[in-house]
Amino acid sequence: TSRRMIASVPEWSGDREWNKFASQQSSPIELVGGQIYYIEALQKEGGGGDNLAVAWEGPGISQEVIGSAYLRTIDYHAPQLNEAPSSLNLVENAAALNLSLSSLFSDADIGDSINIELVSNDRPDLVLATLVDQELELSPLADQSGSGILTLRAIDLGGSSTSVSLPFAVAADHDGDGD
Repeated sequence: TSRRMIASVPEWSGDREWNKFASQQSSPIELVGGQIYYIEALQKEGGGGDNLAVAWEGPGISQEVIGSAYLRTIDYHAPQLNEAPSSLNLVENAAALNLSLSSLFSDADIGDSINIELVSNDRPDLVLATLVDQELELSPLADQSGSGILTLRAIDLGGSSTSVSLPFAVAADHDGDGD
């Protein structure tokens, strides 16, 4: 469906002054629970104090500002890779390497958050890779050396995603000391 204006305020009104103009309130609009609706509020600065709020009311809901739990921003941007990761060099029999991935990706959408997931490890025979709370742990397996690629994906609240390949190498531990 197309956008349409359902309410407007022709000039300044006080904060939460919902009844100054008849045009401030829309005709009743039936909403269905669980359905996603698009709303847009525009504000033009004309001088003086600024305020903008959108309220709703209905069965069991007295007139109140629509809470943030019921709103989300439009997803204009997919997560971006901040810095291309370099190859990770590990040694067989060494202690696990822990990497924080929290700054690897960013998203330009205000209030958007990013979830990072481990999509694949093409060499599970070389390294055990686990991802918990944006912390990647790489544990080289005993008596194995070679190289491989981990694939990570960042997904934002709108479902947009960006993937990155993270190369790694596991060197042989010739003297058995893990380094």
